[in-house]
Amino acid sequence: MLGLSVEQFMIAYQAGELAGLEGQSLLACPYLDDPSRLRVWMLGYLDQPIDSRIDRQGGIDPAGQHPLG
Repeated sequence: MLGLSVEQFMIAYQAGELAGLEGQSLLACPYLDDPSRLRVWMLGYLDQPIDSRIDRQGGIDPAGQHPLG
């Protein structure tokens, strides 16, 4: 699964649910059609605290970037 374990993937999915995004965090990724870039994006996403993944409107930055920088 793109070089991620099922456990890592579920952590990212559940982080979206905990943030009230119900998994939209994964769907907002701009690299769904590029597995190598998606893996890098996901690993970076997993390293971010949940609060930093949410922009001011309560969603994930569609560019897949950290909302504050």
